[in-house]
Amino acid sequence: EHEDAYAFAKGAVELCQSIDDKKGLAASLLELTSVLLGLDEEPDAVAQVAQEAVQVFQHLGDWLGEVAARQVLAKAYREDGLLNFAIETLDVALATARQMKARRQIRDVLDTVKDIHPEKMAFETVQNELRLARESSDRLREVAALQRLAILELGLGKPADALEHAEKAATLTEVLGERGAEARARRQVADVHIAARRFPEALTAATAASTLFQQAGDVRGATDVMQMMSSLHSTMGKDKEASQLYMDQRMLYKAAGWKEEEAAALLNIARLHIDGGADSKEATKAAKEAIALYQRVQDKAGEANAMLVLASLHLQAKGGQSDLRTVKAARQAEALRTVNQARDIFKALDDPQGEAQALQAAAEVHLAQGAPAEATRATREALSLCQRTGDARLEADALRAVAAVHIGVIEQDVAEGLKPDRAAIDQAMSATLESLALFETLGDAEGQATALAKLANLHRLAKDGPSALQAARDSLELASKFQDPHPEATALVALAEAYVFLKSKREAQEVIEGARALLGELRDKQGLQDLA
Repeated sequence: EHEDAYAFAKGAVELCQSIDDKKGLAASLLELTSVLLGLDEEPDAVAQVAQEAVQVFQHLGDWLGEVAARQVLAKAYREDGLLNFAIETLDVALATARQMKARRQIRDVLDTVKDIHPEKMAFETVQNELRLARESSDRLREVAALQRLAILELGLGKPADALEHAEKAATLTEVLGERGAEARARRQVADVHIAARRFPEALTAATAASTLFQQAGDVRGATDVMQMMSSLHSTMGKDKEASQLYMDQRMLYKAAGWKEEEAAALLNIARLHIDGGADSKEATKAAKEAIALYQRVQDKAGEANAMLVLASLHLQAKGGQSDLRTVKAARQAEALRTVNQARDIFKALDDPQGEAQALQAAAEVHLAQGAPAEATRATREALSLCQRTGDARLEADALRAVAAVHIGVIEQDVAEGLKPDRAAIDQAMSATLESLALFETLGDAEGQATALAKLANLHRLAKDGPSALQAARDSLELASKFQDPHPEATALVALAEAYVFLKSKREAQEVIEGARALLGELRDKQGLQDLA
């Protein structure tokens, strides 16, 4: 897609040059620089094109166009390691926007300042903008400055200041009667509360934002906030409330005629039941409706992904008391058939990532059927597909799936009272270590934390207590910094188990109490049961 965009932008530049259309040339050069940045071209080459765009806009006397071009030029300088040039370029752009009293352009430049300037320098720039906005009596300009100040304060570890400024922005928009602006401001207040893990307060602010977005006729804004609220309810263990919000979201999409978005909302309902392990009848209905919607709009990739969700529901569905084994086998067979259908679609689309996901889903079914060799083969084939794409993230996720199969074999042995297979432990550990290395390369802290927690449990099964303890501590150190508390809960459980294994009773009890409190806060019944 980027290559196509480059070809179109380059063609537009050449066409405008051939007919001496200066205005078109300026706009085409600006578009070309944005495309080149996305293609990771040589920064100095991008800077040359951006400089040409600046010069053409100056020649035309188009100051607002010049402001936009300077922002792209600053990004090119930043990519080339020329930070001082980038800062100077943005200073000129900001001064020009202020001179023109162009509120939107001031806001856009400040967003670029946040990305390029060192944090403290950006903070000072936005503080100065807040002062100038107040002096100008432009209240919406003041709102924009307050909101950007709040974002920077969160980054600087000042959540109380961030909340104060976000709430001031919300109050100002309410006074001005700007419903759309107030909705966005209330949404930011919710974001600040989430960053501070004040989830009930976040829900209150998000509820107000959702109502305001709907009153303003902004379907996208309303449904995005509903998505946030659903995630918050799930985090707090309130799956019923989360499901209702997804249903409300679905109805808004349906009224707007957005079928693909409606299908995605239905899949969220289905996935919620998978994660919560609840009765799957409602979830199965939702997944089937999603498949039908994707088929209506001829979205084959969406259809295949929905099939994988449906297969997971077949796999987890609980049968009645009569002839339970036969019912379970039939559902496992149906799950495998559905997964294979999805894989065929992904193959036809030449989508290796989707095909790998289908293979990983097939591995889950094989494991449930008591066929670990088939499950291992499927995950290894998925890993090979991901490696051929050259995408490190896909490879890391595929390695995680390989490890999960071996861990599944180990858990089955433990459940049956058998000694865990040492070869399975070694293979799971090898795959987990490989995925950990890739997550570190990618800078994916959450992936690292999850892998380290698994590694701690594997070391414990291998009777290596000190290594288990170290891996659990490393996992907790990373996980404690996340907004989402679930990885922290997982790390605490792994740490508690490591202390128990090492017979460090006092330390184990302290960690267990912390884990129990967090799991209780999350209403994680299964986690509490495992901890007991």
